[in-house]
Amino acid sequence: MGSKVSENSHKTVIPFEEITLNFGRVTALNHVNFTIREGKILAVIGPNGAGKTCALNGFSGFYKPKGRGKNESHDSQGIQ
Repeated sequence: MGSKVSENSHKTVIPFEEITLNFGRVTALNHVNFTIREGKILAVIGPNGAGKTCALNGFSGFYKPKGRGKNESHDSQGIQ
């Protein structure tokens, strides 16, 4: 049997804070906070137009949102 692991024992791999993404006058993401922890599985769900793809593209570095974020493979500190 496996041992129970507390939530705090998992290393934060991808923290993003206050991410905002605009396309002209349209705000796709507004002050989004997102954390992925090592060893965890996470799903992003929501209706069409909710910003799921914009969020993932922003977190991956494909888009350059405003805010603070960093992961081990892509440093986004000081995002414009």
